[in-house]
Amino acid sequence: METKCRYSTFTVSKNLDKTMTKLTFTLCLLVTALISYAQPANNLCGSAITLTSQSSCSATAGTLVASTYTAVTGACGASSGNRNDVWYRFTAQATQATITVNGALTAPRFQVYTDNCGGPTSIFCSGGGSAAFSGLTAGTTYLVR
Repeated sequence: METKCRYSTFTVSKNLDKTMTKLTFTLCLLVTALISYAQPANNLCGSAITLTSQSSCSATAGTLVASTYTAVTGACGASSGNRNDVWYRFTAQATQATITVNGALTAPRFQVYTDNCGGPTSIFCSGGGSAAFSGLTAGTTYLVR
């Protein structure tokens, strides 16, 4: 948020006791520019973006700008601070997968859930921005946040 003061000067002439009196005022108008960003399309679980599961790495662009935290039972990671998240889903092609989160993040983490936004069950919590994990069922869809 940026605040700037814009100055305007105006003069008021008033006839007081038959003498002209000039009053000059300088008015500072505070103008606040509030920059707001729309939340990412996949800010909520029900709007998870579908990832293509492949045998080789396939990058998908994303952002956390203006995202919010989704309270989910069994969430892993920090219990406070900036925990904003976005959601993705993928259909497993094998029993194991590798997910990598890149970018200018202080402590990138991700969590994999069963594909049920109403009550997802956590099946994996990463300890960093990249991890390989197993226990998936080929052909089953999973959520990632």
